[in-house]
Amino acid sequence: MATLLEWSVGEAGTVREIAGQDALAARLTDLGLTPGAPLRLMRRAPLGGVLLVQVRDFRLALRPDEAARVAVASGRD
Repeated sequence: MATLLEWSVGEAGTVREIAGQDALAARLTDLGLTPGAPLRLMRRAPLGGVLLVQVRDFRLALRPDEAARVAVASGRD
């Protein structure tokens, strides 16, 4: 299953699930990354920095370790 960290800039799809049952998983869910939520990878900082994603009608910056927890389904799936 692909994660948000594996996406290219401009790729769009939906959230499948958030991996884990810890505080980080709960925080990502609270931020709107719920199954079925539409999202698009807008930008990627150089040298493996943060990712800027459009989730529903707002933008969210995620660290690479956070993005790796978000399982996604792209339009190709």
